[in-house]
Amino acid sequence: MEIVKGIGEALALRAKECDEQFRGSVRPLYGSSNSLNLEPVGTCFLLEVGGCHYGVTAAHAIDLIKSKDAEENDYSLWVIGSEGTEPVAVSGEVKCTNPAGNREADKFDFAFWELTKDDMKSLGDVRSIDGNETLNSATNPVGRLFIILGYPFSKSRTKKSINAPKKTISPAPASYASVGVADPGFEKKQKLFEGDYILLEYQRYAKNAEGNKVNAIKPKGFSGAGVFDAGMIKSIETLGGETSLRLAGMFLEWHKEHNSISMSVRIHRIVKAIHEHQAKKRVT
Repeated sequence: MEIVKGIGEALALRAKECDEQFRGSVRPLYGSSNSLNLEPVGTCFLLEVGGCHYGVTAAHAIDLIKSKDAEENDYSLWVIGSEGTEPVAVSGEVKCTNPAGNREADKFDFAFWELTKDDMKSLGDVRSIDGNETLNSATNPVGRLFIILGYPFSKSRTKKSINAPKKTISPAPASYASVGVADPGFEKKQKLFEGDYILLEYQRYAKNAEGNKVNAIKPKGFSGAGVFDAGMIKSIETLGGETSLRLAGMFLEWHKEHNSISMSVRIHRIVKAIHEHQAKKRVT
């Protein structure tokens, strides 16, 4: 195990490990009208369930292509693959939570669609996260370290991330580490289902590898990002890599007005929905 000097360095080390292990699985999501002027809309990740590959993101991102205005303007969503590849369109049957359209009342807010072999090949050097890399649903998230890996807008709108002549996009991912908390007041107010969420503190400031206070990554664009479990925090040493990183959930939103709590839906809820979808397909 690598020896670390302080909490800032330890967190930076774990965030780097998360990036190296899952960058190929957590991808940027962009939108465009008439295939022009690509703009970042969020994050998605690739997940393997039952031998099939899926893209997973926030349902409110998918709403962008299901509205009447989207149809009139030929609006589409695109998954960005590895460097040097062209974007792959979100296509086929896209399943969303709360299909009635009242997104404000949707407590899960996730969507998924199947990726074909050609899609996976076109995305380049990517891979889907399989079941062995997900966190057990019985694990209590309180007191555990989590790392959010995604593509916030602040990192995705730069000219360096888009190469227009080559039609390629290569934005840089960003991460944010925090500890799982319990907040009964927040859960009651939001009418959350017990055991289906991860609540994390999301502060405006963080510490870098040197332990200095810095501005934290702004969460806008993190919707659909992967939330990875890095184990219980018992000491600084336990952050050095003893616990395997596992996909624990999908980032939903940040509630600034309620003690800076961020909310993520747990991965077992998403996997269950995909299994149910697969079972219906086999029947029909």
